[in-house]
Amino acid sequence: MMHSHKLSLLLLSSLTLIACGGSTQTKDDDTFFVPVVDENISDDVFDDQRRLQVYIKMPADDFSKLRAEGRALDVAMDECPSTDFEYTDFKAIANIDGEELTSVAIRKKGYLGSLSAARPSIKLNFDTHQEGRTYKTLKRMTLNNDRQDPSHSHQCMAYELYRAAGIIAPRCNLAHVVINNEDMGTYTHVESIKKPFLERNFNNKSGNLYEAQIADLGSELNHRFELKTNKTANDRSDLDELAAVLQLEGDEFLTQLAQHLDIDEFITYWAVETLIGHWDSATGNTNNFYLYHNPGDDLFHFIPWGTDSAFTSDNTF
Repeated sequence: MMHSHKLSLLLLSSLTLIACGGSTQTKDDDTFFVPVVDENISDDVFDDQRRLQVYIKMPADDFSKLRAEGRALDVAMDECPSTDFEYTDFKAIANIDGEELTSVAIRKKGYLGSLSAARPSIKLNFDTHQEGRTYKTLKRMTLNNDRQDPSHSHQCMAYELYRAAGIIAPRCNLAHVVINNEDMGTYTHVESIKKPFLERNFNNKSGNLYEAQIADLGSELNHRFELKTNKTANDRSDLDELAAVLQLEGDEFLTQLAQHLDIDEFITYWAVETLIGHWDSATGNTNNFYLYHNPGDDLFHFIPWGTDSAFTSDNTF
């Protein structure tokens, strides 16, 4: 009942925000105007009972450059992910719920479906220019524009359902974003899949973490997994071993697979993706997920990502 109640509150909040409009408008003055935060602020940066207030100020020319950046289709589908497009880091002032942070690194984010020049998805990094600095324990903040989800509800509801089913998933809430006094509207604030996430959920951050964008285990798309940790060692043999197991048959296949993957957990993961209609996913589109090889149990675990396409049957591609 608790999960149902929280989901209902989140959906009601999202629908209310839609009713209030979502157009982007520039305020009259050019100063860094931040209104007084008049809502109760908790220590939980992922408090789902309110929207974060995120106000950003950066040089106008830099913001114009940030908005214009993006992957071309041929780059996104490149057979060699290591040559993929890199977004530019810029420097900004951020005010989050009334707390000002200077020299914050900001860059655009997005692959294909979420790219937008009008309302770009962004990433903030608080310790790039001031090592060790955090905002309420976070080194980074990921703000998604919900381009495929005008209700601003899909991602948080999806991640909560994964967690309710026992699957490790990022935390999530909503944020009101203003950049250079231009009201960008409501964004989804999603927990970054980085070492702090691994430490909190697996009690071990030393394993190989892979990000999948149009990647799958096997001979065709295995090379498209991007190694996100232990890059210096660059030892992908664990992933190659798992892919090799998938070529086996019969009892040997099941026996070997159980030594590399939590099978029951994966079946649950697959079931949730199916139930919520998350088509742009590991099981639906070989896309939008992470694989973590946890040294604690020596098994691979699937972590969901990019759930803005959940709760719909419309396949953009």
